[in-house]
Amino acid sequence: MKFYTFEIVVEKETENGGYSAYSPTLPGCFSNGKTIEEAK
Repeated sequence: MKFYTFEIVVEKETENGGYSAYSPTLPGCFSNGKTIEEAK
């Protein structure tokens, strides 16, 4: 099994107070959540 490490950017959303996360090296890879941990 291989493991990979990717940079993840987490930003606070201004509209709903949650967080969004995305990887600049993986186009289309994104997430969001109420907390930083949920977004990751």
